[in-house]
Amino acid sequence: MKLAQLIPIENCIINGYSLVDNVFGSGIVILDELGVMHTTAKNVKLIARAQTLVEDLYNLDPQSLSCALATLREAADTLDQADYDRTVLREARCAEAAADTLSLAGCLE
Repeated sequence: MKLAQLIPIENCIINGYSLVDNVFGSGIVILDELGVMHTTAKNVKLIARAQTLVEDLYNLDPQSLSCALATLREAADTLDQADYDRTVLREARCAEAAADTLSLAGCLE
């Protein structure tokens, strides 16, 4: 996981429903140590598309909307919170090692 590729986002709430939770599930975001959600650029675009579909709810029949949202959900990148946490820890250790001019072994993985 490359931390620099993650984009902070705010949860999109429409009529009291969270797009992240109700359309995609929590697997498309990770939470940083401050509780801010982050996701990939691809997922940001998919969330925006889902938002447009849901806001245009009255122009789509329920089955069409459901199929369109399912397609977006299937296309989304899945993120792993544990993987993110390990990456943050490793990068913090590497930064400390570089600051202390210690061996950088294990930091280049």
